[in-house]
Amino acid sequence: MNIRSHIISLLIFTLIALTTSCSDNKDFMPDGDVAMVNLTLQIPGKKAPATRTISGEDALNENVINTVDVFLYKVGGALSGEQPVYHSTDIVVSNYNATDRKATITLSLPLNSYNQLFPSEDVVNCDAYIVVNRQAASGTDNVYPTDDLSMASIKGNTILYAPTFQEREQDPVTFDYNTIVQNCFVMDGFATITRNNLTLVGTVPVERVAVKVSLIIDGIKDNVEDSGGKFWNADKKNVKITMRSGSNRTYLGTMPTEYIYNPNKSTDLYDMPAIAANVESGDDLTSKYPFYTYPTNWGTDEESRTYFTLVVNWERTDDNTITKTTYYEIPVNPAGTYLKRNTYYKIKQKVEVLGSTEEASPVVLYPCNYIILDWGNTMVDSGDTDVDAEINKLKYLVVDETQIEMNNTQSEQLYYFSSDEIEIKNLKVEKIDVTGNTAVSSLIANLANPTAVDNTYTVSSTNLKNPIHISLQKTNEGDDSRTYLFFEHTLENEMSRNCDYSEYVVTFDVQHIGDNTYKETIKITQYPMISIVADLNSVYKDDNNTTNDNANKGYVIINNQTDASNPNWSAVRGLVGSNKNPNRYIVTVNSLTEEAGNEYIIGDPRSKTVKNFTDIKRDDNSRALTYYYPTNTGDMTRQMIAPQFMMASSYGVCNNAMGYSDAEKRCATYQEDGYPAGRWRVPTQAEVKYIIQLSGWGVIPVLFNNGSNYWSAHTVVQNNNGVFSTSTSTSAFVRCVYDTWYWGKERVDENTFTYGDKQR
Repeated sequence: MNIRSHIISLLIFTLIALTTSCSDNKDFMPDGDVAMVNLTLQIPGKKAPATRTISGEDALNENVINTVDVFLYKVGGALSGEQPVYHSTDIVVSNYNATDRKATITLSLPLNSYNQLFPSEDVVNCDAYIVVNRQAASGTDNVYPTDDLSMASIKGNTILYAPTFQEREQDPVTFDYNTIVQNCFVMDGFATITRNNLTLVGTVPVERVAVKVSLIIDGIKDNVEDSGGKFWNADKKNVKITMRSGSNRTYLGTMPTEYIYNPNKSTDLYDMPAIAANVESGDDLTSKYPFYTYPTNWGTDEESRTYFTLVVNWERTDDNTITKTTYYEIPVNPAGTYLKRNTYYKIKQKVEVLGSTEEASPVVLYPCNYIILDWGNTMVDSGDTDVDAEINKLKYLVVDETQIEMNNTQSEQLYYFSSDEIEIKNLKVEKIDVTGNTAVSSLIANLANPTAVDNTYTVSSTNLKNPIHISLQKTNEGDDSRTYLFFEHTLENEMSRNCDYSEYVVTFDVQHIGDNTYKETIKITQYPMISIVADLNSVYKDDNNTTNDNANKGYVIINNQTDASNPNWSAVRGLVGSNKNPNRYIVTVNSLTEEAGNEYIIGDPRSKTVKNFTDIKRDDNSRALTYYYPTNTGDMTRQMIAPQFMMASSYGVCNNAMGYSDAEKRCATYQEDGYPAGRWRVPTQAEVKYIIQLSGWGVIPVLFNNGSNYWSAHTVVQNNNGVFSTSTSTSAFVRCVYDTWYWGKERVDENTFTYGDKQR
């Protein structure tokens, strides 16, 4: 969203050479002579009411010009990074007409500088960069700390001011400020100007570097009901406002690039003290003075966001001796992640709900009337401010979250904040199909222009077990009156062949009706009760068709070796034989409902006792395995499934069957695709049984070969055509698992054998 900064004041200056004996032929201008120059700065007065700007206030020193710095460059030189031909700093304004807003200064321009600016008759332009009030408002002489006086360098310097910024003193009783306000504001501007003989004439627009903010409380509702059925009235004479996370540091300018300062939370941000909101007219409340800050960009760092804290005291209507203090949070720019220089943010907010009694967790209010104005010097007729402001009213669309994960939940509220009515476009529904060796997206619906019935969009399909509904709704009367999208899709969790096992992915665009300029794309990923996600090994393309040197090994390293030689338990064979599935499968157990029966329980199946091995190798960092926790082999974990675990791919296939001790060592020293050793373990009986059950239903490919023996931590098991059974064999294969619920999905270098074990 681009909010343009218009010209807020004009500096029209005229350079007049008082040495009239020289002609325009510079061959007759000896170096070293000086031409006296008059520089006139004019700030225009009142404009028509529909000016789209808000005037600077003389009483708050917003239009004061104390000193001027002038930098003159060859034409095109300011934007190309050249040094100035001439510069003069701290020029004192000798004459300022407050009525006409005209300032005049006097300086001298050496003729040799004039000659450099205009080296031939054909050159009639030069560049001018102006800085106003640099020294006074920055509080330092060192705004230009280097010899580099290119315009970009000057603009790239930071300026500071005291943390309270406005230099106002607070009355501890009334929480109001006296009229000691900031004495001036930093401004700057650039323009190309034209010469006429020895006279230079041009117009330079300048802008303030600061940001102006005000909050107007557009009425506080009476008889507000709480959750217990009691009614409350606000003490409107003791409302207080605080602006938080203002910035006291910024760049001097915005050209040639759009500098928006990213503040340091510990040094650059400050909170204004609480001030009283005085009654203006009717029910409107606001502070006597506006707030000021420097531009700031908090990006995704919500802790650095600039906002208001509103404090309101309430009395119970049936007993006015019962009172409580409540807190609200109101964002200064809910439609963006920054505050822009030379801009006036004006917020009108109704209060119709009780706030939070906890200051650390305030009720968030979203502005009911939110306007951004260019902070100009042009006047707006008294009483017409709001009318004019509507001309420049901001259009916005903000969605609280655009990437949503739903873990075995059937509905979700997605709050949004919009200046206009919205609609949904490009509604797409997919289901991830993990039945083959490569997971694919199965398209269920793709609707460019879906139709809403009673504000509800519905997707029905024979490939959907239950329809998907997305409706546009508002919170109930008496709540915070926010708008939201209500997503609803019932999952099937009956633990059968027809159950939902893989995720649904729903994407759609939310936009203003008929206008996709203001648009947000939302992605909802909905996982069932037990979900299966295929995690493809990074070297796989198709069967042995890859140029990667590790193609047939899948970055599998066991006991710090990658060949198929003895000892058998640490052999690495890669994709061989009939079992060539390149996926690791991540199984997430979100919950186990009654439909799942009593067959499985969720828990941590690892032993609480460290078990290390003396006959295994160190890793590539010369570190020994130190804190390895194998799977608990007791009956208490037999039916246990970890909350989320990942099963190794077929790149980890065994060479031959082995005893349990070797199977345990194989898993302890197993590393695949950067998932480090020291974290893999032998699966529980329930984990193997569940995978065999899914394969038998055709939900995922066969991971345990039919008729073969595999180790679980409790017994040898078999896959008999998708039916689980146990065996008394003392040797078997093993497919290791990784506790992603505990370790996450962090990886190490896939070619470096690394023990990732840690003490619990």
